[in-house]
Amino acid sequence: LSFRALPEAAGVRLTWETAGEWDNLGFNLYRSASLQEKGEKVNAGLIPSRSPGGGEGAVYEFLDTAARPGRTYFYTLEDVDLSGRRTSHGPAVIAYRQVYLPLVWR
Repeated sequence: LSFRALPEAAGVRLTWETAGEWDNLGFNLYRSASLQEKGEKVNAGLIPSRSPGGGEGAVYEFLDTAARPGRTYFYTLEDVDLSGRRTSHGPAVIAYRQVYLPLVWR
């Protein structure tokens, strides 16, 4: 249903919601600096489905503490089904903005 990336002081919070999890074993998350690459996996192990093979949906979140301010990241959500097939979703994009204020001397 949704996949979002939100900046936080400790990193980037990734949230996603499923409508149903038929034939779903779990999820992986990938972070990249460009749209052209899948990037590196940010979760240590498969994030398990809350309803493996079931028809119920669920809400998930993961905090990427390795994300650095001042950079743009593209996140891909990968679901893994019970037979091992992988399907990618996204990307969710996070772009940190830096604001520069003029220095005024008196």
